[in-house]
Amino acid sequence: MIVAVPLVSTALAAAVSPSSDKQALAAIDEFASYCGGGAELWGVSLCGPLIFVDPSTRRAVASADPGVGGFTKEGRAWVGQLPAGISIANTSIQLGSRRFAEITLPLPADTLNRRVLLAHESFHRIQPELGFTGQEADNSHLDTKDGRIWARMEMAALKAALGDKDWRPAARDALTFRAKRLALFPNAEEAETKLIANEGLAEYTGVKVGAGANADDFAIQRLETGADRPSLIRTFGYVVGPAYGLLLDRLSSNWRPAALKGRPLPELLAEALLPPHKMTKTDYGKDRIVAEETARDDRIQQRRRDLTEELIDGPTVTFPGSDLQLDFDPNTLFSLGTAGMVYGRETSVRGSWGSLKATGDVLLAPGWSYARVQGPAQVQDDTVVGPGWTAKLLPGYALVPDKKAGSFIVQKQ
Repeated sequence: MIVAVPLVSTALAAAVSPSSDKQALAAIDEFASYCGGGAELWGVSLCGPLIFVDPSTRRAVASADPGVGGFTKEGRAWVGQLPAGISIANTSIQLGSRRFAEITLPLPADTLNRRVLLAHESFHRIQPELGFTGQEADNSHLDTKDGRIWARMEMAALKAALGDKDWRPAARDALTFRAKRLALFPNAEEAETKLIANEGLAEYTGVKVGAGANADDFAIQRLETGADRPSLIRTFGYVVGPAYGLLLDRLSSNWRPAALKGRPLPELLAEALLPPHKMTKTDYGKDRIVAEETARDDRIQQRRRDLTEELIDGPTVTFPGSDLQLDFDPNTLFSLGTAGMVYGRETSVRGSWGSLKATGDVLLAPGWSYARVQGPAQVQDDTVVGPGWTAKLLPGYALVPDKKAGSFIVQKQ
């Protein structure tokens, strides 16, 4: 059931003028109408501090006092500038003594997508109360041809399970496809478990609380469009997490404490569906999936060659540091194997040397030990500009020639 967005009171709307402020205020009111549903899942309500940030201006609207300078109370909200050094992303952040769910503006126009987003990020906000620490891992195998084929087969079976009264056979098929994929890639199970736990549980919570009676349909839509994402490396948890959680809910709610302790959702479902079974005769569109992924792999190999030439073999500019902070689009990740991960579209990197903003490709080395962009570069005072990127260097830092001809590295002078 779609819930209408509450109107912002005249007095509250008058306190702020930008349309983004009004959008944030409406979302605060809307969230208050359904956030209590989280307590039924985790014993902790999702209701709590929200902060909405305009990435272009860093202007922020908070539902509670951030407890840091630069904010003033206007009506029932606190309006100001997000402090420098705080990442702008859909995530959770600590401001003063409070932990906030941070959401970037503009918000999704669709009501359900907006509600799911706020509930998802609010789960990240309550994670410490739940004793759950999200972890990241390398899931580059989910961008390979075979990895994607079996991931898509798993997604197709999960979709069938969510939409079928006799859902258990399709759910078991999904687990079989997952097992076939994991058998191909050493260490993939541990990496996927971390991904599905960190983002999958948050997205399950977002869908369960935010979509309400439409949760199954929303999760099916996630599965239907999952393959359209440029990359599944970091988004696979968003796609399959809600499906596994909703299927587990059909059997019991006792799985949630175990999931917070690190038990894989597919493993919990497999245990609940014992005994094992033989594969059904359902095709799940395998021939089409294989054909599409074969064609995609040809494009991927060319993309890999192009990125290798741009970011490894050709002239580059390297920004080193052990304290790098990154804002990025999780849909754009592209693995270059041992060389690292490439982030596309809008990416921002900050380090002790200053800040880098790119609309093109940025290579992050393993462990985020350095960021690298394509050369050549032009320097004017503290600004460095290259193809699709601009960097601002802090006093005391400059470009110096790197080992490779035509390449440079940022160093402190």
